[in-house]
Amino acid sequence: MPPYPKILAVYVIITFGLTACIYYTIRRVQTQTRTSIERSSHGVAIHKPQILRCKISHQRLFPEKNGFVYDYLAVGAPVRRAGGGNWFLSVDGDEERWWGRGWLRVVAGEHLRQGGGGGGRGRGQGNAETLEGRLDAFLRMEGLDPTRYPHVYLLTAPRFLGYKFSPASFWYLYNEEMRMEKVVAEVNNTFGERRMYIFTPIPSSLKPDPYAVLTFEHVAKDFHVSPFSSRKGAYVLETRDPAASGVVDVKVTLRSSKGRKKLVARWWSAEPAIDPETAGLVEVVEVLFGWVWMGLVTFPRIVVQAIVLAQVRKLSVWHRPEPRETAVPREPTSGEKELAGVFMRYMQHLLGPALGDVKISVCYGIELQDSKAFKQSGRDVHSPTASVRTSDSVLELRIHTPQFYRQLITYERLTGFLTYTLLHPWEENHTAWSNDTERLIASIRRLEVAKEQCPGSTCESSLFSGTMWFAYEHIRSTMRLQGAYPNPGLPRARAGDIVVDKADYGILLSKNTNQGYFLDNFVRSHCELNVQVRYILAVLGVQWRTKIMGVIGGE
Repeated sequence: MPPYPKILAVYVIITFGLTACIYYTIRRVQTQTRTSIERSSHGVAIHKPQILRCKISHQRLFPEKNGFVYDYLAVGAPVRRAGGGNWFLSVDGDEERWWGRGWLRVVAGEHLRQGGGGGGRGRGQGNAETLEGRLDAFLRMEGLDPTRYPHVYLLTAPRFLGYKFSPASFWYLYNEEMRMEKVVAEVNNTFGERRMYIFTPIPSSLKPDPYAVLTFEHVAKDFHVSPFSSRKGAYVLETRDPAASGVVDVKVTLRSSKGRKKLVARWWSAEPAIDPETAGLVEVVEVLFGWVWMGLVTFPRIVVQAIVLAQVRKLSVWHRPEPRETAVPREPTSGEKELAGVFMRYMQHLLGPALGDVKISVCYGIELQDSKAFKQSGRDVHSPTASVRTSDSVLELRIHTPQFYRQLITYERLTGFLTYTLLHPWEENHTAWSNDTERLIASIRRLEVAKEQCPGSTCESSLFSGTMWFAYEHIRSTMRLQGAYPNPGLPRARAGDIVVDKADYGILLSKNTNQGYFLDNFVRSHCELNVQVRYILAVLGVQWRTKIMGVIGGE
């Protein structure tokens, strides 16, 4: 047998062995480097405010792959010891003068529920002007005792030059022994809505290693964040303990309703933390000129990535649904506040007749201040709740989103609108809730009939008011404003895979007649001229804003 096959075999074995050794050596070096990086502390301390130079990554795995990594400026702050600061960074500062504030700011009013617990399922207690007060109010509303968590660390993006957009913030809750017991993930979407998820660590992931990754129990998703995903699915949170490891490293995985990984987002510290009290000139210049602009381009970056996913990757798009009661709605516009005030006054007018043994309670969802015109019969209707009581039987109407008032002005009767927004078969269109919808609508219908039979006193009309209303009726939109679901909101409905039977909607899809709009009629007949002017301007402003924002998908 010639020696060539043996030589070739030896050559192959030697080559394979050397390749394996080189590969093993490289992998070992990479592993050691990665371990060194993962275990290197960036000096993150949860008991003092710090400026954190971080990175964020976003990897979409299904149905199409897409990803990006960006630099990101963040702030870590102790919530129980927040307050004050210096010209560089201020946390919970109450300085009204702009020159007394820090260049970077963390403001309590931008976190958790509006008004220290309003704007959602109820109101909490505590000082709404501080991070601690807002957190304690939120925890009480969730059935948790704030005193169980004496140490709280907030990871968020700072406000710079009056602007901030933070897709997510994380609140790390520690017990007396400095063991992490909860993480509150505060998620914001681009529509100004917010949802808080509470994560509890899985006991098996709690290890003595300070650099260990803690895994938390999955939490069901019920909030619209991305137009490329429905509200179904679940979140899985993994994070290192910043108190023990001295680093920020948090990862959130979105799984579909079938358990498949759809998206992985990660936020981690990339460089040593900066103490604003001892920061040198070089660090200050680096942050102000090299990092703060990254917060200003967060929203534009989101828009660019959305365009790529929609136009290049051709992903299906879900339109914005109305948020559930578990979420915090967006802030109302000035026009919506005016309409809310008029509606308060209308309800005061409507609730005059007795309802026998029924009480109606209305939570308007918007607090009005500085609206002195909305007082009637000595009763202050600024209160978020107006009611009529004749017994202990209570019918509730809880208005949740400002969109309620945009749609309200396009209906002839209040009962017609309540039928739509409370009974629509698609929950994504609901802007309010009731504990007994059928009885509530029937009771309000009785009130409407009673008012039609006995309208009461009306305001005198003048040439100016008549001309104003004539012009208004020819300018305002007569199209009934409705929700986006199922069509065009749902991709399958737009594609024709879902057939909508309009017979199931009944009055929900009925067209307007020539009877006019109930709120228009009320304002014209029962409100002073200055209220009429403000109402007309509010309606026209809201309708034009709706048309303009509709070009980019609404708000």
